[in-house]
Amino acid sequence: MSEPIGALSRQSGIEAVRSVLVALVVVGLLGLVGAVVSYRADVAEARLQVRDRVDRQGRIYADSLALHFEVLKAELQRVAEHPVAQLMHPDAELSLVVQDDRSLFGGGMALVRLDGSQVWADPPGALDRLSAPASRGWFQRILAGEPVAIDDLGGGGGDGDSLFAVAVPVRHDPRVEAMLVGVVNATDRFLFGGDAPGEQLLLLGTDNRVLAPITEPAWTHAPEFEARVEALVRSDSTESWAIENRELLVRAFKVRGTALRVLAVEAAETAIAPIRSRLIPQLVFLAVLQITTLGAFSLFLRRTYRTFLQVEARVAEQEKMAALGSAASLIAHEVKNSLNGLNAATSLLSSGGEPALVSRTLRGQVDRLGHLARSLLSFSKPAAAQRSRLELEQVARETVEGLRGLPEFSEARLQLHLEQPLPVEGDPLLLITALDNLVRNAIEAAVEAKDLGKVDQPTVTVTGTQVGAEAVIIVEDNASGPPPGFEQHFGEPFFTTKSRGIGLGLAMARRAVETSGGRLTFGRTSLGSRFEVHLPLASALRPR
Repeated sequence: MSEPIGALSRQSGIEAVRSVLVALVVVGLLGLVGAVVSYRADVAEARLQVRDRVDRQGRIYADSLALHFEVLKAELQRVAEHPVAQLMHPDAELSLVVQDDRSLFGGGMALVRLDGSQVWADPPGALDRLSAPASRGWFQRILAGEPVAIDDLGGGGGDGDSLFAVAVPVRHDPRVEAMLVGVVNATDRFLFGGDAPGEQLLLLGTDNRVLAPITEPAWTHAPEFEARVEALVRSDSTESWAIENRELLVRAFKVRGTALRVLAVEAAETAIAPIRSRLIPQLVFLAVLQITTLGAFSLFLRRTYRTFLQVEARVAEQEKMAALGSAASLIAHEVKNSLNGLNAATSLLSSGGEPALVSRTLRGQVDRLGHLARSLLSFSKPAAAQRSRLELEQVARETVEGLRGLPEFSEARLQLHLEQPLPVEGDPLLLITALDNLVRNAIEAAVEAKDLGKVDQPTVTVTGTQVGAEAVIIVEDNASGPPPGFEQHFGEPFFTTKSRGIGLGLAMARRAVETSGGRLTFGRTSLGSRFEVHLPLASALRPR
């Protein structure tokens, strides 16, 4: 029996609710995914901004140092242009110039011979902290003929300061007689102020030792630091260094005109942290919004579902009452017709009518009532299929023989074409039920068409044939066919187009055939209707 409409509508409602809930969850997940994608895009953009900032800040710092050292070089060259005798034995005028330059050279000034010994220093002992100055790179470059040498002074400051040497040659016709050295303390910070949060600007000497700031990061003492700096200088690009579980974006710049280098460093986390701090509340908000939406929708669905169940119960009750009323009306009509026939037969019997006619009438009406009772019982409690091997054309013959007691049987011309053996596997009782209903309906429809003047001779043809791997029983009539729209209700219980019957015949036939593993089809012919029972042939006799 087909599933009730109420159950189908309930199932459809549940599927609709499930679809809406899934859609809400998907939308929520898309919102979360969108937030994460946006976060990743913001992080990528922040990284680009950090790279640009590292490049910009490092380049500005390197250029500022270069300009500052140009000023220092120019001032030293101006002092070095004094006569050599005056430089070797400074008078009051030269001493005043040197003292004025203390604002530029915080570590002092000194005149050094080519063997590394000092001629004088202001303040005295400005180079005392330096051992073996002749071995320093800046000293050797001046000896090699460079016009100026700027580098780490070397030797370190006794108080932990980093010192820089700016040296220019002192010439006499045009031999280099000595060199004038200005000492700059890194604590002066030159032209650049303090680092911003997360940023570091490191000034490195020729040995990649950190000269500024004084308190250098601990990671600059790592053994691989010098090699990484050299590789960074060669790449001339911003690189990512993993230091102490942090990501640092680093780039190296040469200070123009010197042997110094600037290392611009910024932690990527400083730019990403604010974005991450915004992401967490955003995800929490979206999750709360999603949960709230689902909760509100669940409450709404609960109330709607309760209302739906109440309405569905009322509609189902109305449908049951309507179906019961329709079925009761059809059954009462069929019983009434049979009772009228029985009443007419008894009247003929009491009035001395022909016994054979009375007997045939009584037998026909009793058969009709019996068929009605069997149909109702079979439809309400369908039997389980008991399959066995049988000959379908033989079942069709036995079915036709069993219908000879039908009152309309003698009025119709029945043509049988059942010579071909059709072995199938199925339930004999179910197949007899199906064929009985099909042939019975065809005979009754053809005789009724004659009574209405549509045909002269009611004819029903039963044909057995084989189509591929299927056995087919075809039942045709010349009753002009059912009215339009019959196809939409084909096999529907309690639907009938006949003046007699309750609409269970085709429904039972269709269910019986399908239970046996076959199918029942309907088609229209030029004369009437065509019903086909398709069943698979027994496996041993199927064509290979």
